[in-house]
Amino acid sequence: INDFQKFQDIEAVHVKNENNFYELIQNSIKQNKPFLFGCDSCATIENYFYKAISNFTKEEAQEKFILITANSKFNIGNASETFKNKFVFYSPSIITAIDFTILEHQNVFMYIKGNTIDALASFQQATRCRNIETLFYYCNEKNKAPKYNSLVELETLYLSYINTAEQLREVCEELNEETTDLTINENTFFNLYCYNEYNADIFRTSRLYHFQNILKLAKFKLVSLDDLPEKINSSVKNDMKIIKNEVNEVLFNEFIESEIKDIIKYEVLNERVIFLNLPDDKIIISKYQHILI
Repeated sequence: INDFQKFQDIEAVHVKNENNFYELIQNSIKQNKPFLFGCDSCATIENYFYKAISNFTKEEAQEKFILITANSKFNIGNASETFKNKFVFYSPSIITAIDFTILEHQNVFMYIKGNTIDALASFQQATRCRNIETLFYYCNEKNKAPKYNSLVELETLYLSYINTAEQLREVCEELNEETTDLTINENTFFNLYCYNEYNADIFRTSRLYHFQNILKLAKFKLVSLDDLPEKINSSVKNDMKIIKNEVNEVLFNEFIESEIKDIIKYEVLNERVIFLNLPDDKIIISKYQHILI
C-alpha cells in the first residue's frame, strides 16, 4: 500500500463556463505564468494554441509556446528542461511517459471533450507536471446511458458476434477433437476483452464524474467555481478557427514552395502526400490542399 499521495490537498477546480476557462488561460499568459494545458481533442487544443500565440511575433511564440499534437511533431527530450518556463499545449499525443519535474509550483489546465481517451487517460495527461499549484479543468460532455446492463449481458452479446469478429475468432475458436466441431473457448483473452469493453462503457457514461472520482482517489481537493455551464463565446470560437486556418494556409504555401521538404515541420504533410500517392508536382498537390491540411 502506497501511503504517499503526491497530489494530496492540491486544489482541482471545476470550471463550468468555458469563457471563464479561456480567460484563466489568457490571464496566465499575460502574467507570464507558464502552464501545461492538456486536452483530449487535437482540434480543440490547436484552436486554443493558435489563438494564444496570435498576439505574439513568430519569434516570441517559438520562444514561449510549445504545441504537441499528431499534426505538429515535436521532439521533447528531457521534459523538465524542454517545458521549463514554457506554455505547453498538448493533445493525447502525450498521456503517459512524460515527467515534468520543477521546483516551482505551476498551474495545469485540462479540457475534456469526451470523444477520445477515457477519464483515467485524462488524469494521466493532467499529472505530467509533478509539482502542480492548481489544476483547472473544463468538461462539457453530457452523461450517457450505459450500453450494457451487466458484464454477463456483454459476454453473451459478444459470443453471438464471434462469427463476424475475426480477431475474436482467431484467438477464441478451437477444434473439438471428438466431434470435429469448431467451438468458442471462453478463455482468458475473451474474458479480458469483454471486461475491458464493459469497463470502457462505464467510463463513457460520464467522463466528468469518473475524472472527478479519480481526482478524489489521488487526494486532490475538489473545488467548483460558482459559474453556470456555458460554451465559449461564438466570436472567440470563430476567431480561433480563422487563425488556425490562416496558420495552415501559410504552412501549406511554405511546403509547396520549399525545395527542402524533409524537415520536421513538414512531416505530417509529407506523410499525407505519400498516403495519397501524389507526385512531386506543385499544381497537382495544390489541387488537394483542403484534404492535405
